[in-house]
Amino acid sequence: QVVEQAFRLLTPGGALFLGDLRNPRLLRTFASGVQTARAEDPEDTAAIRRAVEQSLVLEKELLVDPEYFSALAHHVPDLAGTDIQLKRGSAHNELTRYRYDATLYKTGVTALPLDDTPTRPW
Repeated sequence: QVVEQAFRLLTPGGALFLGDLRNPRLLRTFASGVQTARAEDPEDTAAIRRAVEQSLVLEKELLVDPEYFSALAHHVPDLAGTDIQLKRGSAHNELTRYRYDATLYKTGVTALPLDDTPTRPW
């Protein structure tokens, strides 16, 4: 609801940027990597599995599936487009592997034809 309400406040042609989003489909993979790195014994897969499950239960950060933004197009009539970008960077860490940005674009003002626009040579 917050995203939809913020989008409705945009002027025509405006954009709503949502940054540093976490994808719930990647949460288990991320938690597995974190718990494996923290494990006293990386060969103890049962302990790592328990730690992963516990971290998933205790997860409190917002997770937004990228498909949410595609679904918005079906019930937000002014949504002109969505741009989803993976985080960029040369480092291989949580920010570049598990987060993304999304920009929602509102339908703009109809462009005026340029046929009758005066021109000046440079």
